[in-house]
Amino acid sequence: MVKNILMYTGTFVVLLILMTVIVYQQRKGEIEQLRAEQAQMADSLAMADSLKTDSLLVDSLAMADDSTALAAQQTMAGDIPEDTGTTTLPPSVMEETAEPEEVKEYKEVAKIYEKMKPDQAAQVLSGLSDEEKANILMVMKDRQAAKILAKMDPAKASQISQLIMVMKNK
Repeated sequence: MVKNILMYTGTFVVLLILMTVIVYQQRKGEIEQLRAEQAQMADSLAMADSLKTDSLLVDSLAMADDSTALAAQQTMAGDIPEDTGTTTLPPSVMEETAEPEEVKEYKEVAKIYEKMKPDQAAQVLSGLSDEEKANILMVMKDRQAAKILAKMDPAKASQISQLIMVMKNK
């Protein structure tokens, strides 16, 4: 009788081990499948962010083309004198030669935002006026400014881009 009990107990232990191995294999397959889906979702999100950034850049370029075309039309129509006899330096050269205190302040603040993650910087910038956002983004490195704009609401990013173009054309 003891022999039968040991035999049934041994059989039960073997079955229990087999069931555990089967459940482990099933869970392992499910985990691998979830990881693959997670990687695919991450790739999709990265592609969506890239497309969003590309879309903003295309919109900005289109707006720049529109402003260039408008300036050309105004020049052709005589609304803007072609040569006033005075030399005006581009904004970038003017910033290098004599920076107003305000520009220096914006550059200092921009350095802080450049060190943040783009989504965090966009969130913090949302509390500022559009003019302040534009001034800060104008003095940032282009790539970082583009990443931050991509994390903003597309309509707001478009408004700020237009404001930056107007400010650069002053």
